[in-house]
Amino acid sequence: MLALVSEAAASIRQREQQAASAVARAHDAAKAVKEQLRNAEGRADRAETALAQAKAEIAELTATLAQANKDIELLHSYLAAKDAELAASEQRAIAAEQRGGDAEAAIQRIVEAIRREFSVSAGLALEQAVRAEAYGDGGKRLGNGDFSAAGDAIRR
Repeated sequence: MLALVSEAAASIRQREQQAASAVARAHDAAKAVKEQLRNAEGRADRAETALAQAKAEIAELTATLAQANKDIELLHSYLAAKDAELAASEQRAIAAEQRGGDAEAAIQRIVEAIRREFSVSAGLALEQAVRAEAYGDGGKRLGNGDFSAAGDAIRR
């Protein structure tokens, strides 16, 4: 029986050693799981930080985009106003050009009327001067230095 007890004790010791090994392996596995958990928590913290930064950047870009859209709208309004100013200036230039053409035509008509009138007046004055020379002018003679309106007209 002693052999049996001894065998049972050896078997118990072997099982205790196996249990101790199993406990040691379980502790090692638990330590590894704890380390993996800490690493995962660190990654999660970094991911949360990156997410917060991304959200902040998105908010900043959204604000920048909104400002850019506002600036574009203002630019469109400004360009529309400048386009209207340009169109008005073009219309004024066209009207001024037409008025200039009308004024030039009126000046031409006036010049032609003056020329016609002047040539008629000059012709009459010349005719009167010739008659005065031919028939006498009541003692007044036209000399070389004395020019009448007809002489002035001829010189022009």
